[in-house]
Amino acid sequence: MAPLLPIDEALAIVLARAPQPTLVRVPIGDAQGMVLAVDLCADRDQPPFDRSAMDGIALGSVDASAGALLAIVGTSAAGVPFGGELRSGTCIRIFTGAVVPGAADCVVPVEQVTFEGDTCKLAVSGRPGQHVARQGSEVRQGGVVVAAGSVLTAARLGVAAAFGHAEVAVARRPRAVVLPTGDELVAVDVAPGPGQIRDSNRYALAEILRRGGAETLHMPVAGDSADDLHRALSAALRAADLVVTCGGVSAGDLDLVAPALRELGAEIHFHKIAIKPGKPLLFATVGDKVVLGLPGNPVSAAVCATLYAMPLLAAMQGQAATGWHLAGVPLSAPLPAAGLRDEIVPLVAKSLAGRMTMTPVATAGSADVFAFSRATHLGLHRAGSAALQAGDAIDVVTWPPLA
Repeated sequence: MAPLLPIDEALAIVLARAPQPTLVRVPIGDAQGMVLAVDLCADRDQPPFDRSAMDGIALGSVDASAGALLAIVGTSAAGVPFGGELRSGTCIRIFTGAVVPGAADCVVPVEQVTFEGDTCKLAVSGRPGQHVARQGSEVRQGGVVVAAGSVLTAARLGVAAAFGHAEVAVARRPRAVVLPTGDELVAVDVAPGPGQIRDSNRYALAEILRRGGAETLHMPVAGDSADDLHRALSAALRAADLVVTCGGVSAGDLDLVAPALRELGAEIHFHKIAIKPGKPLLFATVGDKVVLGLPGNPVSAAVCATLYAMPLLAAMQGQAATGWHLAGVPLSAPLPAAGLRDEIVPLVAKSLAGRMTMTPVATAGSADVFAFSRATHLGLHRAGSAALQAGDAIDVVTWPPLA
């Protein structure tokens, strides 16, 4: 028997065959969570003027000596700059965000000033540049403020708006179809009969795909016949960029996904990888469409969707970061030695003596969705690794996030 494909090699194959992003322009208000396709640049310096970082008085630092008495000759507020002349021995009242006049190079906070009518007295000395954000100190006009490949988070949308980008070029959200398979599946609002189970995986998978940036489409369950599966896969490939099947990829007589894909002209790049759970994972391409065939067990399906569908979607949107990121985090309880495959361990993050730790979640196997639902993170325990004790570090997958 040929050795199973290592999980890292499987990810490299998936990412290398990700379709190129399709670019669209959208209003900034519709771009949340999308991936920026073209660098956004500053249309002006930031700050656009010398800006006060405090409420207080603005003056020349040569006059900013402890005990100095100064005449107040005006005010500068946000949006209403001081329009007069600032001379030696004088100052102005100034507020946070306001323009610092050209003759001033120092702001003394209000808490360090005593006011008496139109004069004030300094309790402490000031220094040049104190509490003044100089024009262009954050970014100069023309500088990149949000790089292509970045996910447009709340903060990045704020930056885009601050520099006048009312529309942005982004990658279109990939269309992803979830296609469950199996005669045993019934709708969630139907009482299962003998040997039947509810079609629950589609909802978990749709949420993982949505968090990966996809526009998720649903299709009816495909039955366990070659004709049903052929028709369903044909329709899914017409409708979507990414088809995610669930079930039908193991080695039984009714595991018909791989043969159906071959009939449709698919190139199957791998089928089965060295992972637990999730060994039967299948990856194929049909022209410019991609297919991930997930196992039917709910934990296996969720693990494979998290580890492979989310990076694939990131690549399909031109995201800068597409691979897994691993961070060593201490365990709060022991973990047995790994077997012959890389093991994905559901973990719960907890605080122990002020430090984050991870506690393995006890499960009854790859169908135990109840236990898996309590997990907050996924750990990676490499094949052949020794048992870990409390306090030992386990590699935690920090991207894509499980929760």
